[in-house]
Order: sequence, then structure tokens, then C-alpha cells
Amino acid sequence: MWCGLALVATAGCSGGGGGGVGDATTAAATTCVGVGSPGSATITARDDHFDPACVVAAPGSTVRLVVRNAGHHPHNLTLGDGSGAHVAVDRGQAAFLTAVVGTTDTAFTCTIHPGMRGVLRVAGGGRP
Repeated sequence: MWCGLALVATAGCSGGGGGGVGDATTAAATTCVGVGSPGSATITARDDHFDPACVVAAPGSTVRLVVRNAGHHPHNLTLGDGSGAHVAVDRGQAAFLTAVVGTTDTAFTCTIHPGMRGVLRVAGGGRP
């Protein structure tokens, strides 16, 4: 089952296998993964981190972030300072949100588990 939710971005969820708010520099030392075709990336939420914790996309592009919960606890992925697009993911489930990449890097967090942080990095710069 897929479901959608209209926010600043769109979010959705599906049944299937498979915090504090930080700044966009959190994943500076992390290897970044580029958004693949057709504009999507999969982020796995584990019990203490996101994998990958850095996703790179072109400014102005629309990206679909698929979030899979491989941990033992519920997680979420929230863009920005906590007031941005948000999607919740129960244990063993997958969900997605779609966002338009701005001109500066955007942090993402699990607001349930402090320390779970990552960044949606703008290709070619974009650091605030």
C-alpha cells in the first residue's frame, strides 16, 4: 500500500521490507551519494544513524528520498530545522518524500533519536 501526504514537499509510505536537529555540516566528513536516475536516493534508517548520511543533488532538481527503516525502533526523516517536510517510518517499513533542492545544503534528522543526522547537499557548492 502506498499513501501520500502534501506538505512543503510530498511524502508517502508503503508496507514492505526492507532527535535533535543538526546543521548541514553534520555529514561533512561522510561520503556522499549522488541522486540516481530518475532523481531518487534510498536512505536506510538504522538505530543510530542514516546510511548514507549525505545525498548530493543538483540545485533546482526534484528528488525522491526513499527512507527504509532497518532498525528496531520507529524513525522519521525531517528536512530542515524540524518545520520542513517530514516522513515517519515504522520498523521494517519504507516511506518517501519528494523535495525540490534549493541553493543551499539542507540538513535532515530523525527527531525521535538525537544524533541521527544527515545532509541533502547541493551539487557544486551550496554550503551556507
